[in-house]
Amino acid sequence: MFNVDLDILIRQNIASCLNKDRFFAMLKCFITPIKVLYADFQNFRIDANKRLDYTGQVIYLEKLLNDKYAVNTIFIEDVADVEYTYISTKAEGYPLYLSNLAENADAVYLSNAAELVVQYHFIVKIPLALYNNLGAAGLDRMRALINQYRIAGKQFLIQSI
Repeated sequence: MFNVDLDILIRQNIASCLNKDRFFAMLKCFITPIKVLYADFQNFRIDANKRLDYTGQVIYLEKLLNDKYAVNTIFIEDVADVEYTYISTKAEGYPLYLSNLAENADAVYLSNAAELVVQYHFIVKIPLALYNNLGAAGLDRMRALINQYRIAGKQFLIQSI
């Protein structure tokens, strides 16, 4: 659909009385800027199709990073989710409620909201040699690439292994 040979298109659409080599050469000169734009469009299309091959899913994000940096040892590890404890009374009917020591219930440990904040949702683990070779600018480019594809609201950390 997107493969067009402009030279053949010109040959097919000029009148037979004008189908001379000199006239054809002049028309080729006229369409040279169109050929340049068409080549730019083809390159953009190939790049856009490559970008559409990847999503924010872990397996695709790993594949993107492994393809980009020509290694097969970059992987993504999920950070354990924090288990929240909600407190209720027995009258409210929720499954967890506070009890007296005499009621012999399991111990419930409370924590404040600051302790439950998840700092990172996943960790990108890369080999130490690659980590050292990238340097600060390379790590910033890697962060930008991950930010382009990661799910909104998810935080990550890049770590060497």
